[in-house]
Amino acid sequence: MENIFEVFKKNYELALKNMELLQNQNEVMLKMFADMSHSMNQETEKNYREWSENVRMGFKDYQTLVLQGLEYLAAKVGKSNSND
Repeated sequence: MENIFEVFKKNYELALKNMELLQNQNEVMLKMFADMSHSMNQETEKNYREWSENVRMGFKDYQTLVLQGLEYLAAKVGKSNSND
């Protein structure tokens, strides 16, 4: 039987994948808007790309930390339950 943290981890993985899809969709929409408006100069585009990459890296770090934490807790609870 799965412990609560294993279930949390599976649900959180799905939520994180959905967040990543939403982020990708937002980036596409923003880029389309910028292309349509023709007002994005090179400096603005450079700043946007830098910001986008920083957000993506931060999200990946956050995702890794959360999933590792849930994995640790699931193992801890699983070990605790097997000792009972």
